Amino acid sequence: MSVPMKSNLGNSPALDIFNLVLQGKANSRRDIAKILSMRPNTVSDCVSHLVEKGIVWEHTEKGGGRGRPVVTLAPNANKFLCIFIQIIGLSAVVTNINIAGQELWSQTSELPAESSTADILEAFKKLHQQALQQVPSQSTVAALVFSLGGILDIKNKVWQFSSRWPNMQDLDLKQVHGAAPYSLHLYKNINLELSAHDLKRTGNEETTLLVHWGQGIGCAVSPTPAETNQNAGRFGEIGHWKLSRTANARCHCGNAGCVETIAALWALQPHLKAKWPDIADDELTIAPDLQSLDLLGLPVFTDALNAVSNVITNLNFLLFPQTILVSGPFVQNPFVWAELNRTFLKDAMISGVDTPKLQVATRSSELERLGALGKIMPDVLFRHLSEIRQDPG
Repeated sequence: MSVPMKSNLGNSPALDIFNLVLQGKANSRRDIAKILSMRPNTVSDCVSHLVEKGIVWEHTEKGGGRGRPVVTLAPNANKFLCIFIQIIGLSAVVTNINIAGQELWSQTSELPAESSTADILEAFKKLHQQALQQVPSQSTVAALVFSLGGILDIKNKVWQFSSRWPNMQDLDLKQVHGAAPYSLHLYKNINLELSAHDLKRTGNEETTLLVHWGQGIGCAVSPTPAETNQNAGRFGEIGHWKLSRTANARCHCGNAGCVETIAALWALQPHLKAKWPDIADDELTIAPDLQSLDLLGLPVFTDALNAVSNVITNLNFLLFPQTILVSGPFVQNPFVWAELNRTFLKDAMISGVDTPKLQVATRSSELERLGALGKIMPDVLFRHLSEIRQDPG
């Protein structure tokens, strides 16, 4: 899935043309003129600039007859790329991804749970340098992007806290970026996931809630409520809502009584391991193991499910979304999914208001990457093409 190139900075016929070529909707000037209702001369001028800048490739095939040669257009998806660093399990993964969302190169660095701020900073720096060494000679790095969970200070580019690494605090990502000639971006991973889902539902302005139930518990909502600080990286930490019945249970955040202490994967894992010693340890790799297990046979798990259902119910009454997506390894189990739906629908009913059905959302590293590309690349291209002037006819 490639990302629609629609910039927030303004309208650009050249960007619209590139978007058609990138999406495979047009491969000739004639197709472009017809789809965009543009004059052929305007299209030709824009395409010539795109070809000159190396953003679009042009291939001419001579016909067998007397007709004009056939000119085919193709996107140069590797013209710009992002260096993307995200967290998968207890590892940091760096990926060089191009405009089309294709992975050009990737490397993984394990981050043990006891890692300190200095340890993780050093790992990030090394991954960044390795990624730079793998950039194709004809490509330009557009941005260094971090997709992280926990508490973020997006304005100052600081990763403040993550329950996976209790010894890490206030990691300044500007130290990873240094004086690089490209931009630095920090996003909350669940927000990028929801953004990627939104890309698939173009034109849908209904409120969507995404809840993740896995190693941690968090949420994101779209469209972003203007009154919240979701864009600051401090929204949706529902896993740290307090429960009176767990008042003495210590959480990785340093407090006690958080929802995560009874419902997060890190809290449930000792109980799961005691009954099924061979299951995987990581959030992503454990999902297939959980699909066929009798999780509902564990009282500690049914307690966790009820807590998560209560959280989603309360969010429903707060936001009244039209769509609720739930991701994570536990909802891949069909019996858990059925029970979560049953308890939610029972508790979330309110007179005169339609109760949204829960939908499973598959969480993947690809979604985070596509969400980031959708936020960054259109504006990068818009700025790069800003000097192209064309007749708007």
